[in-house]
Amino acid sequence: MKKITEIIIYIIHLLILMTSCGERTVMRVLSDVESFIEARPDSALVVLREVDTTVLQTQSERAKYSLLYAMALDKNYIDTSDTRIIMPAVEYYERHGDAEE
Repeated sequence: MKKITEIIIYIIHLLILMTSCGERTVMRVLSDVESFIEARPDSALVVLREVDTTVLQTQSERAKYSLLYAMALDKNYIDTSDTRIIMPAVEYYERHGDAEE
């Protein structure tokens, strides 16, 4: 039953991604990922890998994607030494973020 639920969540998120065409939709997808990344990091990573990063137009979008992607990699025990993954988030949140970010 748990596997069926994961598949349904995956399909829903893929449908959202396939219909995403604007800034609001991308941010909605990222907010959705943020809501389940702790409980389902594997699903979060799948959804994030499906995001067309060319539609991330603002610094805040790129920072949020960067942060979530780095978190998903970490939570899935995927090590990387590529600092380009997290740097957009670091640079943005140094200036615009709060202590938690």
